[in-house]
Amino acid sequence: TQNKGETYNRVGIPGATVYDLAISKNSKGYQLLAGTDSNTYRTALPVLKKVDSTTLEWGATEGEGRFGEKVLQIASSPTEPNVVYKIRKSWTGINVYRSKDGGQNWDLKFEDDSVPLDMLVHPANPNEIVIPYYIPASSETGVWISQDGGENWKKIKQEHKFTAIAGDPKDPNRIWAGGNDGLFLSKDMGQSFQKIQNVPVSSIAIDSNNSNHLVVGGTHLYVSTDGGKTLEKAKYAGFELDMFVNDIIVSPSNPNVIYAATGSFKQRGLLKGGRGVLMSVDGGVTWTNISEGLDNKNTTALVLSPDEEYLFVGTQGGSVKRIKLPKKQR
Repeated sequence: TQNKGETYNRVGIPGATVYDLAISKNSKGYQLLAGTDSNTYRTALPVLKKVDSTTLEWGATEGEGRFGEKVLQIASSPTEPNVVYKIRKSWTGINVYRSKDGGQNWDLKFEDDSVPLDMLVHPANPNEIVIPYYIPASSETGVWISQDGGENWKKIKQEHKFTAIAGDPKDPNRIWAGGNDGLFLSKDMGQSFQKIQNVPVSSIAIDSNNSNHLVVGGTHLYVSTDGGKTLEKAKYAGFELDMFVNDIIVSPSNPNVIYAATGSFKQRGLLKGGRGVLMSVDGGVTWTNISEGLDNKNTTALVLSPDEEYLFVGTQGGSVKRIKLPKKQR
């Protein structure tokens, strides 16, 4: 928006379902990347006040526009913003790519016939990549782990299926993972996981300055101040409690400010629409809805501009939206 954060503007790829968002950097500056049903789209980070045709038309990135090449996960390195990873889901399974120029060109690093469920580029060791997987034809589930930036991979089978994963910003050995079976913690770089909570989990975010501060999403939002040993159910203002949380991000500069993207879900067999974007200013204890002006409230992914002036929102079938955040929210 240009008016106190009350309106959202579309910033490209009309009609696309956006599964994930990332911000990279190359010789041309910051880039915004989106994983869609037709591979990856990329544009210069839209931070100018005016949204015009140059903002709406996203430039080519390798594979753009080719249907049947769904990219569900995309993430940039926390220390080298020119390095980006993406997972393309094809009929053959996992295809992991790495870019060293901010997403302009991609190299295939790994292939497997399993189905990817999420991706972690570990904040404490950017060469550590973790991908939860499952194999539909069997009951096998687990994680793929690379410790050298995607060059070599190790499969570690697990008892539980993980659809969300996050890493301790200070300790590369600690990984949180979650799914329908609950919240789990690994202290040995994914070799084993111990259940610490029973609530269903679809998204996990960790305070970059305090790894004991976790925000967990599923059919509700929860906050922890002890690394997930205990969870406090969040309180909401002015909207229904039931939801499905697709993504959560904690402000790097102010961990009291947290955003959550909610999408469509089923309640007693009926399909319900998403609640849009939610925001907390007290570390995840209470939340308000900041979706006024957002025409598609089935939100899928979130990313903040480096200066935290803009929040970019991926949607289901409605492209990428941008909202300008008031200074008091930064």
